[in-house]
Amino acid sequence: MPNSRPWFSQTRLGTIATVLGAVAVSLWFVLPMVTMSYREIYPITDSWVMPVASSVVTLIAAVVSGYVVVVHKERAWVNLGMTLVLSLIALVAVTVMLGGLVVEPLG
Repeated sequence: MPNSRPWFSQTRLGTIATVLGAVAVSLWFVLPMVTMSYREIYPITDSWVMPVASSVVTLIAAVVSGYVVVVHKERAWVNLGMTLVLSLIALVAVTVMLGGLVVEPLG
C-alpha cells in the first residue's frame, strides 16, 4: 500500500492549518469558561466580543484549511477532517451572528 493516505499533514502549511484549526475549536470551549468566571469583574466578557472573536478565528481557520486542501492538495486525514469540522462550525457561527443582527420592527 504505497499510496495510502497519511494521518498527519506532510507540509508545513498543512501543519499550520491543523494547529490554527485546533486553536479555533478550543476557543469555543475556553472563551465561555472565561465569560462565566469573569463576567462580574470584566463586563466586556459578557458582551458580543467573545462570540465574535471565536467566529472570526474559526472563519480564518476554515479558509486557511480549505485553501490547504483545495489549492495545495493536502490530503491527510487530519486536514480533511479539520476542514469539514471548521466549515460546519463557521457556517453555524455566521448564521447565528447574522441572525442576531436581524431586529424586529417596532410597532
